[in-house]
Amino acid sequence: MERERARRGSRIRAAHRSPPLPPLSPPSLPNSLPFSLSFFPFLTHHSERDAPRDKACHERVWIGSGFCECAGGRIARPVPCGRHGGFTCGRECARAAAEVDYDDDAPSLAGDPAPRLPSNLTCEAGGKTAAVLEADAAGRRAALAAEAAAAARAACGAWAGGAHASPALTAAADAGAAALWSSITAAAASSWSAATPPGRRATLPERRTDGRDWVRDGVRLPTRDVANAAAALTAFREAAPPYPGPPTFAGRGVVILGGGLTYTVPAWVALHMLRRAGCALPVEVWFPPAEAPTPGLAAALADLGATARILPSAQPPANGGLGPSGGRPAGGGPAGAGDLSGFTLKVAALVLSRFAEVLFLDSDNVPVSDPASLFESPAFKETGALLWPDYWASTAAPDLATILGVSSLPPGTFESGQLAFDKARAWGGLMASAYFNIESGLYYELFSGFMGKGDKEGFAHGLAAAGLPYSLAPTPAGAVGRARTRCALNQRVCGPGFAGNTMTQHAFPSGEAGGGDAKAPSSSSSPPVIAFLHANLSPKWNLALPSSPAELARRWVVAQPGGRAFGALVAEAGLPDLEAEAFAIAARLACAPFLGEYARALAAANPGGAAARLAAAASSRPGGAGLSTVAAPLSTGLPPHTLHPANPGIDFRAAYRWGLDGPFRSWAGCGWGDALVHALNAHVRPWGAWAGRVGRWAVGREPYFVPF
Repeated sequence: MERERARRGSRIRAAHRSPPLPPLSPPSLPNSLPFSLSFFPFLTHHSERDAPRDKACHERVWIGSGFCECAGGRIARPVPCGRHGGFTCGRECARAAAEVDYDDDAPSLAGDPAPRLPSNLTCEAGGKTAAVLEADAAGRRAALAAEAAAAARAACGAWAGGAHASPALTAAADAGAAALWSSITAAAASSWSAATPPGRRATLPERRTDGRDWVRDGVRLPTRDVANAAAALTAFREAAPPYPGPPTFAGRGVVILGGGLTYTVPAWVALHMLRRAGCALPVEVWFPPAEAPTPGLAAALADLGATARILPSAQPPANGGLGPSGGRPAGGGPAGAGDLSGFTLKVAALVLSRFAEVLFLDSDNVPVSDPASLFESPAFKETGALLWPDYWASTAAPDLATILGVSSLPPGTFESGQLAFDKARAWGGLMASAYFNIESGLYYELFSGFMGKGDKEGFAHGLAAAGLPYSLAPTPAGAVGRARTRCALNQRVCGPGFAGNTMTQHAFPSGEAGGGDAKAPSSSSSPPVIAFLHANLSPKWNLALPSSPAELARRWVVAQPGGRAFGALVAEAGLPDLEAEAFAIAARLACAPFLGEYARALAAANPGGAAARLAAAASSRPGGAGLSTVAAPLSTGLPPHTLHPANPGIDFRAAYRWGLDGPFRSWAGCGWGDALVHALNAHVRPWGAWAGRVGRWAVGREPYFVPF
């Protein structure tokens, strides 16, 4: 029986190796299926051509995600996780070659026989990639750049004119920014001298994680530590530099953070999409000193009306040792001041930018429409500070209100993918936010639990500490992502689900104004307009690109709330295919010589870094002679035998079951069973953790915990 089965498998393999399958142009698999093989890990990868794995050709597949690899680099029967009723790859490859529709539970691929695995991006002239690279309207881009340069000169004089900016003026501005940041960090360094005894920092019980969260478990900070933190914040606010005013700050503009390939690539995409949306405001792209742009990259940015700026150099503060019972010092350590890394880079770029009215955009944020109108909105005119909400309910520590000197904390949570400020009116709040980021060891833990730690809560809380108002976008954050199959652990019970990989934020409606007390939204019946697509989950826009958009594993497929096809929403708004445009922009960048020059500079400065590894990968590929050569773009390429990788996204239903809550619950498809699990994790589980802490307190191992 086994011998007969092997002979049958050999006949099937021979049948679909000869004659060769017709080429497919272009492959459309990632766009035609309701699920994607880009979700990882692949639990199953069956091959009918690799000799050591020939048995998989006739072996029945019952469970797992993956695809069958057929002759000629084509694939068949892609399936998500779960049970599939059983199939063999030999039969599926033969069906795909014959353009036969499936007769069981898999989606149809009729009319799309045996799609190929995607090929890597190349820069060869005359090929289909070259056509994609030339697809952007160069004349329109040049016109926008000229308009942006003219607007910059009108707003800020000769200093911020894009390609017309004087290097001497830019260097002088960078020196002034360094002096301003130095005064901010000096105020932060001396702030703990107001503590009792002087220099004593607050300590935390532990880092908040999903498993251990002292705020969730009802633990409070010692009264002395709370008082010392409040005194330090007050001392900083009194010593912080006042608003400089003109000519230090003038005009309006946009700030984006670049640096390295991780952030420069998405920043390049964001800048192009900003110009595509019609925004003519001048732009500053800020770089850490160790990742400063090369002349070629700076010139390319200037062609788009953007000025490359350099953040101040700063020594990272010492973190010190652990506090009692594994606690950690809450603050930057003795030097405390000036750790320009991580999220601190964002607030530094925003505060130090040349603009008096500034819109900050995360590098992975795609503006859908011209954001310049935000500065003319009634909300901005009323408060001078525009913020947007995050998905989650607040998990801030109750002690934070005492430290900030407020009666109640800002409701909900916030995200910082886009922020708009009139610095003159919001300066006190921006200074407090800078302090929170410098003292991130304390404040990040006070602001948030394990989900969403970082700079994002500091802006609303900084404004609250300064007694200043802000306007909050009235529409809750939405999500764009992919449909997915969600299965129980035993893979026997599966159902449809959604995984969000991009946050959608909305415009302020006409006539909407709301201060920090969260005034009621406008009563307009028109649907909210998506203003920003914040692709805030890794991998961000990067250079691991296939040869055409048709081979790209789309991340923007389904929009929530509503579960509508994102492509239909974009078409209704009269917009082009935004994801295809982002792909074309990244593909052009991958083949740009100036990016190869920048990557070589990064590799030389850090031989063990990502750019050096990228250089080795580019040189080792067939036809690859280095970084950004004609034949080999600057890209790690796609791993063999895979589709283009995409982020698996956030399973909001699972997040609700973990114990998280927020407006997302209305569209996450949560049922009564999910509500029971949520109640267990959000309300019952903390009691068990509390009991455990009582036991440790009884034996003297919980110095922060007072149960009675």
